[in-house]
Amino acid sequence: MSASRTVLLGAVLTALAACDSPPADLREWRPSDHSNAGSGEDPGGGRAPSDPLANARALWVSQCVACHGREGRGDGTQTMVRPPDMSAVAFQDSHTDEQLATSILRGKSGTMPSFASLRPEAVQSLVRLVRSFGGR
Repeated sequence: MSASRTVLLGAVLTALAACDSPPADLREWRPSDHSNAGSGEDPGGGRAPSDPLANARALWVSQCVACHGREGRGDGTQTMVRPPDMSAVAFQDSHTDEQLATSILRGKSGTMPSFASLRPEAVQSLVRLVRSFGGR
């Protein structure tokens, strides 16, 4: 094998190995993470968000995606309970912002934990994020 092919093969193998490694700023979700919601920690990691919903998205990814899915379609990886598709017009039309906030704060008996420790502005940001799933 020529030296250039050896270098190329080494570069390809290095790139493939990097694909299997998660980014340094991500970690696996743990059930105990639910108890940290709204604890005052910045879910955006202290970065100034250019997207007004960036912190809500970070909170959503860490706390909600497993059940609700990335876009709120109820297609998360947790299969014990099937949440509703929050991107559907019927869901969006049948829930007020206040009802969404109450669900976030109180949870749903036996299916969704309470996030009562969230700050009011975090709850309102999550409500806006849920509304964005429906294109609103």
